[in-house]
Order: sequence, then structure tokens, then C-alpha cells
Amino acid sequence: MLVEPIKTDIITSKFDLYEFIDHILNNKAMKEGDVMVIASKIISIAQGRMKPINEIHPTEMAYALANEYQIDPHMAQAVLEEADIVMGGVPRVITSLKNGILVAFGGVDRSNVPEGYLVSWPVDPAGTAQSIHDHIHQSKGIHVGVIISDSQVVPLRAGTYGVAIGIAGFLGMIDQIGYEDLFGKKMVVTRWNIADNLASAANLVMGETTECSPIAFISDAPIELSDRPANHLTAMLTMEPSECMIFGCLKSWGSDFDNPSIEISQIS
Repeated sequence: MLVEPIKTDIITSKFDLYEFIDHILNNKAMKEGDVMVIASKIISIAQGRMKPINEIHPTEMAYALANEYQIDPHMAQAVLEEADIVMGGVPRVITSLKNGILVAFGGVDRSNVPEGYLVSWPVDPAGTAQSIHDHIHQSKGIHVGVIISDSQVVPLRAGTYGVAIGIAGFLGMIDQIGYEDLFGKKMVVTRWNIADNLASAANLVMGETTECSPIAFISDAPIELSDRPANHLTAMLTMEPSECMIFGCLKSWGSDFDNPSIEISQIS
């Protein structure tokens, strides 16, 4: 498997995503079965999701959240507007759920954007991945996998890794329940998250700071192409909290968290 970063100019304003992709593909060919990994931030900028911080007006709730977790009130307000659930946090970090994914700050970020701005997750990552997949198929006549990626953390593990927040064109989750191991024992709970593994592999070459490589191409990846809708393929990457080995054992996780009217909840 080969993972190759694609360097670009620094982009700080809204642009045509598909012209951008066409320009890249005119200089670097993809073949059938390759995977394109695209940083969520570049999608967000193309969608106009970058916003001046001084245009955000903190509410009383935002000031309370900012005071508790030692962050800027404008950032706290952005988190309140973007996160599906604000769960709590630690000093300088707010823990949240966004699109079924455990993520810091509801996906809102101030890194790799100009000073005085913040950027939110792209709108409809799965739908955008599908649109990119279809565009490549129509323009190049090939079927490829598409991953929109971001950084995430694993509980009790230091540092970040790549996570697929939207995929299209391939099966990102392979269910291995019932498969036999080396000694003939059947697997009971194992599922292989290919999408997140590929996002992490791409993250190693795309980087987090000055690499200026918001796209990576992966060739010879162990994927199975699929024409299932991207929203279905992406949904397969998440699970219900009650099934999760971490959330399922948290005593305060309960029916209240399924209530969409709940904006802030504290897990202990």
C-alpha cells in the first residue's frame, strides 16, 4: 500500500472544490480502486465555513462554559452552535459528540486558519464525499474511494489519529464476526474499521501543522468498492452509545442523552 501526500498552496478563502480537485487530478493521476483522503478543513473552507471570531456573540451559557473549561467565550459559543451534545471536558478542551463521533470542540478548530478566524466541520460530510466520488467517476471514468478525514483522540491514549467523518465508494467497515482466528475460534465482536485506518495512514503524511498537504492518495489499499449510498457507508462507522464499551459503562449515560433538546450534559 502506498500513501502519497499532495501539496497545495495555502488556501484561506472560499473556492470551487471541484475545480480544485480537477487541477490536482490533472497533475496526479488516480486509477480504479485508489482512495482519495481529503482533510475536512479544506472542505469546510470551500463551503465557506470559516468565520471571524469577532462575529460570534457569546451567550450567557457560552460564558459559563468558557469559565469552567478555561477557553475563549467566542470559541465556547461556536461549540454550542456546532456540537450535537456537549458532554463536559477538561481545562482547555471541551468534549462533545458531532455526527455520532466523539470529538473535541464539536469539530470547531482555530488551527491552520488565519489569526482571528475559526472553522467548523463541513456540512454533510457523507454527502460531500459522495459528490466528490461522483465527480471523479464522471470526469475520469473510474471508481475510487473517498474519505473526508479529521483528527480525533482515543480515550486514555495521548495524541491524535485520523478519523473518517464521511466516506463514499467503498466499504469502510468489514464485519468479521463469525470469522475464525489462527486457532479456529470464532470472532464474537470484531469489526475492522478500514476507513479510520486509512484516514490514520493518510494523517501521517498529511500532517497537522505546516505540511500544506490537505489531500493524500492511497493506492493498493485493501478495500472493496461499493455503490451503496455514502450516508449508509458512513453510518456503518458509528455505533449506538449503549453498544460502546466506554459509553455503555458510564452510569450517567442514559435516556436524557437521546433527547435532542438537551444541549449540555455532564458525564461522570
